[in-house]
Order: sequence, then C-alpha cells, then structure tokens
Amino acid sequence: MEYWVSINNNQVGPMSLDEVIALNPSADMLVWHPGMPDWDKAANLPELAHLFGDDYEECVETEPQPQPEQTVEEPVQEPVLEPAPKVEEPQSQPQPLQETAPAEPCPPNYLVWTVLVTVMCCVPLGVISLIYSSQVKTKYNAGDIEGAKKASSKTELWLILAFVLGLIYQPFSVVMSLL
Repeated sequence: MEYWVSINNNQVGPMSLDEVIALNPSADMLVWHPGMPDWDKAANLPELAHLFGDDYEECVETEPQPQPEQTVEEPVQEPVLEPAPKVEEPQSQPQPLQETAPAEPCPPNYLVWTVLVTVMCCVPLGVISLIYSSQVKTKYNAGDIEGAKKASSKTELWLILAFVLGLIYQPFSVVMSLL
C-alpha cells in the first residue's frame, strides 16, 4: 500500500510502510493512504500505532450492556467465516491538506518565458526576472498570497523590460559585430 505523509505542510509520497517507519514519524504527523477519507495522525493508524506505545491509543468508552439471564446453557455454534475476496483499492492521489490549502489559485510565475528571455534577449534583466519568478511559488506555499501576487507582477515587469531591451539591443549588436 502507498502512503503519503505531511512534513512541514508538504505532502511527501507515495512511499511504503517501511519508508514511513524509517522517517521515525511523530505521533502527530499527518498520514494518508488510499481508502482513507482524510488525513489522520500517525498514532491513529493501526499499522503505525505500535511505534508510539500505549500513551497514544484512543480509548472508546462504552456503557456496559446488561447481560440477559440464561437458565439453560446451550452450546454456542460459532459461525464459519469465509475470507472476504480481495478487492483492490483504486489508486488515487492523496487529498490536499485542508488547513494549508489557500483559497486562491497560485499566481503565474512566468518561469518558462523568463528562462527564454534570459537566454535569448537580455541576461541581466532576465536574471532579476528569474529571482522574482522563483519567489512566487515559495510565497504562495507559505500562505503569503499577497506577496506571491507582488512577486508575480514584478516578474512580469522585468520580463517585459528584458524582452524590449533585448529587441532594441540586438540590431545594434549585429551592426557592431560587422564593424
């Protein structure tokens, strides 16, 4: 079975149970695998609960049920249980963590355009555009949506400047190389 874990609010996976155990997970680490409706703490998964001892096992209290009085003891015939047919779980991707998913989509980072303009037009301004482009996703994942929007708009500005100045500079460089 494949497992996904949340490390520093980043989903890591798929990995095997042995790989999850090798991570030395904490009891509060969020874990998900296909068939689970949502992420849950590692201590709540039966296959990982033994790592945390008895302190983390959940106890379910039930009210004692009154026992019916039996006057004649009849032999109890245990039902024969047949093993259930193995049903393969559909392979699905883990659901995103609800607490870290921002409400807005990530602003564009223009990374492909920035790399192309840097290589083909104007390296100095393209590098500035690359720096802002790399900040977009980082700020968005940190929950700073406004910072991600600002980094995206600065990326766009420096991208346009690099392209325009590159177009202006290209004819002059060709003329200068001919002289």
